[in-house]
Amino acid sequence: MITGLSLFCMILNCSVMSLWIYLLRTRTEYIPKYGFFVMKFLILSCIFRILIPFEIPGFRYSSVDVIFCSDAEKLLYSVLESSFSEEFFPFLFFLWISGSICYSTRLFVRSKKMLAFIEKNSYIADSRAKRILEEMDPDCPAVIRICPMITRSYLTGYLHLNIYLPEYHYDEEELYYIILHEYTHWKRKDIWKKALMIFCCIVIWWNPAIHFMRKEVSQLLEFECDKYLAENLSDEEVMNYLDTLLNCIRNAQCSLLDRSLDTFASFIGTSKIYMSKHRFQLLIGRNAESRRRIFPKAVPIILDMIWLINSYYFIPR
Repeated sequence: MITGLSLFCMILNCSVMSLWIYLLRTRTEYIPKYGFFVMKFLILSCIFRILIPFEIPGFRYSSVDVIFCSDAEKLLYSVLESSFSEEFFPFLFFLWISGSICYSTRLFVRSKKMLAFIEKNSYIADSRAKRILEEMDPDCPAVIRICPMITRSYLTGYLHLNIYLPEYHYDEEELYYIILHEYTHWKRKDIWKKALMIFCCIVIWWNPAIHFMRKEVSQLLEFECDKYLAENLSDEEVMNYLDTLLNCIRNAQCSLLDRSLDTFASFIGTSKIYMSKHRFQLLIGRNAESRRRIFPKAVPIILDMIWLINSYYFIPR
């Protein structure tokens, strides 16, 4: 059963969960120390709470006594707690669907124009880039193009795959690691994972928490891509990859075109200091022993499960 109160509680709880995920990722060294599993679990539980805003009949406890509420709070709770009437539900459903259609149409038109623009203002990369990609995987369908309008490398396209590189002078080693990064995104199907999050944003367009989760998933995919490709690299090669990553971060400028591409494309650079720091720490300590870190991993998961269950059980009234 969906009521105004259940939607209100969903937004409130997801906002708190989103804030917790943000603080855990940006204000601590959690990912470099303890890996991705906990962060993925927290993000998935928050997305689950967003997508399942129902109130479970018989599973509810009034956590606030109406006696201590002001008249305004009583009015708010009485309005929110009432079930949607047959007259109001079609209007709400129409508003929801209309918002999803408008959001998806705007996103599609903008991305179509943007991709057409960068394709028009780009050209096929030289034979070096093509040879490097073929040596990695001759079956990879990506076309490598150079675009002077961007400052970071991007992997775009679902059916017609393109790797766009900035118009910088790369030596052989830098070009290899940049293409390796984007190829790893393609191999891991990260662009489809971002598409899934975009779909969630289209469906739950009215909830700011899902848009925040989309950005968190995008950053998490960058972490996982780094770790995945580093598994087959030696320590010396990892340091060379980090040098390339550092150069990409220095060259990256958060232009309007770059911000638009970040929505649905996979990229190598990042402009936030804490993100760069965590990516470096993760790669440098990729072989660190983690068997003694079970407790720090378990605590956030247990707390998150308690919070998730209580978010359905304790309903303000």
